[in-house]
Amino acid sequence: MIQEEIILKYLNSDATAAESAMVESWAAQNPLDFRLMKDIYVTSSEIKDIKVFDVDQEWDAFMDLVDEVEDEEEKQSEAKVVPLKTAIEAKEVSIWRELRPVLLTASLLMCAVVAYFLYPRGEITHLAQAAGETISLPDNTVVTLNENSIVKYPRSFDDKNERIVELTGIATFDITPNPDKPFIVETNLAGVRALGTVFEVDATDTSQTGVRNIEGLIRFFDVVDETKSVDVKEGESFTYDGSDFAETTPLPDPVFRTFEAPAPELPMYTVREVVNYIYRISNGHAVPKGEDFDWNKRIQVELKTLDLDKLLREVRMKASLTLIKKDCPDCYEIRRFRVR
Repeated sequence: MIQEEIILKYLNSDATAAESAMVESWAAQNPLDFRLMKDIYVTSSEIKDIKVFDVDQEWDAFMDLVDEVEDEEEKQSEAKVVPLKTAIEAKEVSIWRELRPVLLTASLLMCAVVAYFLYPRGEITHLAQAAGETISLPDNTVVTLNENSIVKYPRSFDDKNERIVELTGIATFDITPNPDKPFIVETNLAGVRALGTVFEVDATDTSQTGVRNIEGLIRFFDVVDETKSVDVKEGESFTYDGSDFAETTPLPDPVFRTFEAPAPELPMYTVREVVNYIYRISNGHAVPKGEDFDWNKRIQVELKTLDLDKLLREVRMKASLTLIKKDCPDCYEIRRFRVR
């Protein structure tokens, strides 16, 4: 709810431009509340202009009057002088006349304040002060508001057939499911009907309303004629300008695929089988010495050749193979064999 201090600053012409915009937006949504606050402000200003009754000062003046009357009675013997009782009564009337406007104005101000703050009004208007501000509605529906967005909702949904709230700005609604009471968000142009879902409504533009469905299924419709509608599925988004619905669902990112030529039709062998074959055709001269081996991975090679150099060239095209050449022919230490 908007802070009373901001409203008073606005009425006193001390509000900033942002604060003035907030108050004017709130006043448009709550004309009766704004008028009451304005009346309270005017009444309190009138009180400041009234001369407040000073009891001590008036009592001193009254006692001075008593002394004057007593002096006159001593000087004059006849009843031509105003009696003390008459003077006192006249002073009491004068005091009451001065005090009556103060008491009346104070009573009116107190009644106005009590009516504004204690009278149970039917609706609540909440203005978000910052982006991401979250509130919980009476049915435990969670609303996340953008800065300066306004949501208006009843204090209770118990006696209502539908849960209807009004939105100005942008908000995300996480709806508490209730099949017996559909949840509806209304803007100046459109409405969104849901039973249980999560969706975002954008009503920042008075000429267009947007909706983005995050989870579930919703119906996006004209606020005046609900027969003009579109069902919005999960992940979709639409806008409505009062005449037509337009889909604004983002297109998926393009997928780029690279194609490789199929591998030749060669048998598949494990690394262990290939190393054993190399060891065999080299008469035991090419031996595994390292520890970096994909022993159980499979690789496409032809193991029918008896030419060790040819086999090693074929293996190196498909795997990372590290060999250390020794002094004798076909003598190698195999330090690494990892399939790519």
